[in-house]
Amino acid sequence: MNAPKFKKYGIVLVPFLINGCAQQLAEISSFLSSASLITTHDKTTSTKDSTDHLAILAGQGQSQSVNTILTQAIQVQAMDSDGNPILTGDIHVQFTALQGTTDILEATTDTVMGAATTTWALPTTSGVQQLQVTATEIPSGNVGSTVNPLIFSATATAGAPSTMVMNIANPSALPTSQNLPILLQVQDQYGNLENTYSGIATLTANGNALFNGGVKTFTIALSQGIASVTISDSTAEMVSLTLQNSSLNFSSTQMVTFNNTVGTYSSGGTPGTLDSTFNAGVSNAIINSISPGQETILPPYCTGIVSATTTSRGAAVIQNDGKILIVNDCGSSSTSTYGVSVTRINSDGMLDTSFANGIGSLSFNPRSGYSPHSNAIITDASSNIFVGGWVSNNSTLSYPSLVKILPNGNLDTTFNSSGIVINQSLSPSNSVNFAPGLILSGSDIIYSGALSGVPGWLLSAYYTSSGSLDYTFGSAGNTLNIPGTISSSNSSQVGAGPALISGSSLWIAGISNPDQIILAQYSLNGTVLQEVSSVPIPGATQIYTINGMVMDPTSGSIYVAAAFTNSTTPYSSILLKYTNSGVLDTSWPLRGTFQNQGYTIISNAIPYVMAIDSTQRVLIAVNSNLENSLAWIRTNTDGSIDTTVGTAGTAFAHFGSAVGATPSALLVDAQGRIVLVGTAFFGGISNIIIARFTP
Repeated sequence: MNAPKFKKYGIVLVPFLINGCAQQLAEISSFLSSASLITTHDKTTSTKDSTDHLAILAGQGQSQSVNTILTQAIQVQAMDSDGNPILTGDIHVQFTALQGTTDILEATTDTVMGAATTTWALPTTSGVQQLQVTATEIPSGNVGSTVNPLIFSATATAGAPSTMVMNIANPSALPTSQNLPILLQVQDQYGNLENTYSGIATLTANGNALFNGGVKTFTIALSQGIASVTISDSTAEMVSLTLQNSSLNFSSTQMVTFNNTVGTYSSGGTPGTLDSTFNAGVSNAIINSISPGQETILPPYCTGIVSATTTSRGAAVIQNDGKILIVNDCGSSSTSTYGVSVTRINSDGMLDTSFANGIGSLSFNPRSGYSPHSNAIITDASSNIFVGGWVSNNSTLSYPSLVKILPNGNLDTTFNSSGIVINQSLSPSNSVNFAPGLILSGSDIIYSGALSGVPGWLLSAYYTSSGSLDYTFGSAGNTLNIPGTISSSNSSQVGAGPALISGSSLWIAGISNPDQIILAQYSLNGTVLQEVSSVPIPGATQIYTINGMVMDPTSGSIYVAAAFTNSTTPYSSILLKYTNSGVLDTSWPLRGTFQNQGYTIISNAIPYVMAIDSTQRVLIAVNSNLENSLAWIRTNTDGSIDTTVGTAGTAFAHFGSAVGATPSALLVDAQGRIVLVGTAFFGGISNIIIARFTP
């Protein structure tokens, strides 16, 4: 007799016995006693087998317009290890839309297919969207080819073309006699790029403004929703630009101002001289002018907080309109008072009172009771502001933090409902405590930093719209990497630089063996592609920190700055150049006392932050060896030190009675001027210090 396997129901069909059929009775008795032939799920208990799991039944991979309900419902199925549906009808399934909304937040699986179903309404933002599905009674984690939670992905495409916009960088202060780009973009009603549109638009300018170097009225064809044109004006004047498109029945006018004082900057003197047009002696309650070209900033939150240990270096960025954003921390361990301040100043050094409800500075604490450390700040194409760092309870717990601020200086409460994300998906031993970096990649913002408990670094990807981890990146949004050349004995020396994107790859630098720097390449979804170690640094006993990475936007070359010690000097700097494929560029530099193939060594200098200008010269903020001063140096394109800068190749800014002056950001503005930001203590209170130099 071939015994059937009745799975999931706990039911056995026993044939009717005829008196005297002893053989049948013996076979049935043997069948019933064979426990391995029958598998059941107890309908009265919610405890399931460890091999039970969720599987996607329907709804994966759809593409539809923004702000619509997906045509196909989202459906999952509870399965056992053999791939059979669990039909007990008692598994509670939760649907969490990481973007958009669902009509059912929790459903119980049915007894017909073991399935649970919901609908998914896409948000108003285009791009890849995600929905997470979990089950209370099913163990979490990887099970075979499926996981609990499951992630559904859908692509929200832009809606119908609705409007057309002109994007012009810094429209209120355009330099004269330069060809300046204007980007035209067709958008749907929610501001998404409508990348299937093709049509004709007409641009008209008054005054002396000319399009593409010669015409006042210009007709341009848009392809995939975008087009670009240049505008120039030889005189300083206000000009109206009119944009028309008949197929969209659209017309708009934008005013722009050309100002011949903001053209390419030329000091007529020594490069690295303080720029006297920056804060020409003006002070207020927040900003104090040291002298023309330099100032100190004390955000309102930091006033009166005395601390010499809990303030991190901070960071800064220049917006497209020339305004400068600066983030710094203030805190007192004795009073457990901690906070972060983001301050915005205008390009002339004056406080921007249009920011943060007229205050000019926004203050917050990412997590109450924890001390914050914010070392990264960037802006996106819409002028939203992102601040990266970590929070610590000053003992064992430390978590990455990410904050989103609107262009007006208020926290974006649509971003994780508060504007603040604390990544607690990592164990405390794998948390970040050094040099976070932020970089935009499509609809993601990628966070990078060194790990505190193990030798290596972390990369995490968040959606810029919602703050949710992008589960398509790495493992559930995170990539932890411990380079293969690192031994556990070197774990205390391992650091990581900020990540950057060159071509279609993501790059990050760290320290491997004590005298080597490692460069790691990732795909944009967080997969490790290669690890490239540099040659040993001559005479180095230990690489101390990775302090910066920049990329040449023209060639894709990657520059890495680090500090190291040797037998003769406490600290020296090394600047390495890699090709866009991650190979040490042995053609650079060509000459110099301290140079060798592929890198430059600068004795008695600690690199802090770095930048690259439009002529491919690398700038590095270094220690000044003076308590009250900031300093920077610049290389020529061949890697030699530019000795025309400042005094014998070093430019300085001195800040009176300051103590502990430390660089935090080195920036190059649209006119080539160098902005150096740092922190220093005045009377025990930490201030932001900032200076601008001629190029």
